[in-house]
Amino acid sequence: MKIRRIAAGAAALVLCLASVPTAAFAAEEKGSVRVAIANNTFSKEDGAAWDGVLLNAEVNIDEDSTMLSVIREALESNGYTISAPESDWGAYISDINGVGETTYAVKENYYPGWNLELNQWFTNQGVSAYTVKDGTLKDGDFIGLEYAITGTDVRNDYLSNDTSVSEVYINGQLFEDFSSDKFEYDITLSDESLNIDAVQNNCVFQTRTYLNTYSPETEGLGFRPQDVIEVADGDTVYVGVGNSSWPSSYWGSDEVTESVYKFNIHLDTTESDDLAAAQTVIDLIDSIGEINRESLINIFAAQSAYLMLTEKQQQLVTNIDKLEDAIEKYRELYGEIDPQPQEDLDDIYKAVINRLSDSEAVLGNEWKAIGLAVSGEYSESLRAEMIKKIAEYAQTAVDGKLDERRCTENAKEAITAAALGYDPTDIGGVDLLAALADKDYVSKQGITGYIWANIAYMAVGREAPYTDELLSFRLDNGAFSYDGETADVDITAMVLTALRGQKNAEQAVIEGYNWLLNADYKSSESISQFIIALSSNAELLLDNVDGLSEINILMQISDYYLGNGEFAHVQGGSFDGMATEQALLALTAAKKASGEGHYALYDFTNTKLIPYEYIPYVIDDTSSEDDTSGDSSTESSENESSAASSEDDTSGDSSTESSENESSAASSETSSQTSQASSAAAAGTNSTKNANPATAGGLAGGLFVLTAASAAIAVSRRKH
Repeated sequence: MKIRRIAAGAAALVLCLASVPTAAFAAEEKGSVRVAIANNTFSKEDGAAWDGVLLNAEVNIDEDSTMLSVIREALESNGYTISAPESDWGAYISDINGVGETTYAVKENYYPGWNLELNQWFTNQGVSAYTVKDGTLKDGDFIGLEYAITGTDVRNDYLSNDTSVSEVYINGQLFEDFSSDKFEYDITLSDESLNIDAVQNNCVFQTRTYLNTYSPETEGLGFRPQDVIEVADGDTVYVGVGNSSWPSSYWGSDEVTESVYKFNIHLDTTESDDLAAAQTVIDLIDSIGEINRESLINIFAAQSAYLMLTEKQQQLVTNIDKLEDAIEKYRELYGEIDPQPQEDLDDIYKAVINRLSDSEAVLGNEWKAIGLAVSGEYSESLRAEMIKKIAEYAQTAVDGKLDERRCTENAKEAITAAALGYDPTDIGGVDLLAALADKDYVSKQGITGYIWANIAYMAVGREAPYTDELLSFRLDNGAFSYDGETADVDITAMVLTALRGQKNAEQAVIEGYNWLLNADYKSSESISQFIIALSSNAELLLDNVDGLSEINILMQISDYYLGNGEFAHVQGGSFDGMATEQALLALTAAKKASGEGHYALYDFTNTKLIPYEYIPYVIDDTSSEDDTSGDSSTESSENESSAASSEDDTSGDSSTESSENESSAASSETSSQTSQASSAAAAGTNSTKNANPATAGGLAGGLFVLTAASAAIAVSRRKH
């Protein structure tokens, strides 16, 4: 085995030096290097003490390390000997574990001894010349020692000017199409990681690799043969050998012409995606375990996930017999398997929408409005009426605050406005988000304030302002708490939703989610919040946690279903409005996350949000009085009611002309609202029926079987 293939094999195995150009290593004071020692030229049959690969080891380095010191450490720590006497040219290695310059019967023009290699290049200086301190020995370097008889037998020909490449390995595999005299290639990769190891015909010349721009004269750029490069579709990788600006061990007199090979990169992740999808199902099947009555959920999850695979992916599932045996065994013990052991959640979802779709567009129904708007099942007239109510409420704001104590009022109305297709920073001239930038104001509601301020900001693509504050409520077990002491399921789930996409919180999200997987769920709202948290962070979570626990929790939501689109707060309870609203939001979140773009429930960045123009008016007839009453917030004070009554009495004294003018104004506003609603729909809002690409065909489409959601999402949300 050629020693340089040892280096390439190590790179292919660990893929740990991805996308790090040579220049990056000069600043490293600590790290490690790989040392490999081989004798493939002097056999034991010919009298050698040993042959083949003696050593392939990783050695830690520090600022005092030299090439000689790490070689010595690698050998002696493994029980081998080394002789390295000093000479006029510095120390040189004369013998390793009984094989050296005097152990081979010297013949004319033979120069037996140890050849020193650094990153696939036979060096032009002695073993003491390369040090960490001066930057000539770096973290990730490969040091090789090859015993040679003639020098040319290990591709060390100091008189040859050959700069060609003999063979190329792509991610550890021989590139069969390579030819030394062909200088451009197209290669297709299944992922973005590339290790390209071009083996020179003559290793007295260095080889270096460059991404997209070949710049050999620029010191410090380029990759080593063992480096892994992160590439994209359309990139170009250049491999150069023997550039005149690089060190070499060539002593000949003939002119040297460098060789440059070009590799055009094409990415086709289909194969790796298919393998990942199949592996998810393989893991689900392996998790079935010994068959008992409780095995049904695992069997169902594996079966559902398998049926969602393409035919090609199904062929990659190597343990399908195990699933078939489990199904047969379960049938023998407990009878026929019901493919949907609980009522299909697709039907439940449609029933919930039908149950809530005729809800009035009044303040207090915001969560219904959000769920129905995102589902594509909120009528244009209801949307126009709801945004009008929000705008009227916004006019009551003092210093931008709808409530002096509760910032969640601003957050709730801002999120609802965005769900309806409107810009929450301009609702009748009021910026509903502005007050949420006031930390003193938001902190009055503690963790709840921080949660909803973050969600409201992220809903329209703004940077979340209170991530650090939320992380301060994190407990040692990964959960989150109101008071810093008691873990809470709902709060933990809502915090994870509020940390969506925050890079500095990813570990906290994963650990919080793992805590949720083992939490005790006592209400349907808790399960709903769990589903929203999962859907909001699905890419991160499904790559870092196992799927079966999610399925167990997701399936529990139907335990609270009463029929006719209604949910109970607790199992065995009666209809609960909040529980039903939360179930609508949870089921909508799961569907939206699995649609095109994989958007979270409270993410409207795929929608062009438009300002809402508010035109106030007063009408003096009875129906106007009723409308005015209906417009008031459910939390209006007695004084406000009194003021409204007084205003109604005054309007009743108005002249006919005044009444006609006001009626005209009302008609004008209605026309304006309809126009704005149409504009919002045209802008691509997800509030009109089927407007959002993620809801095309309606969220209540027949593909939605959430009881296998975790398995399904794990399969379908792999990189496409």
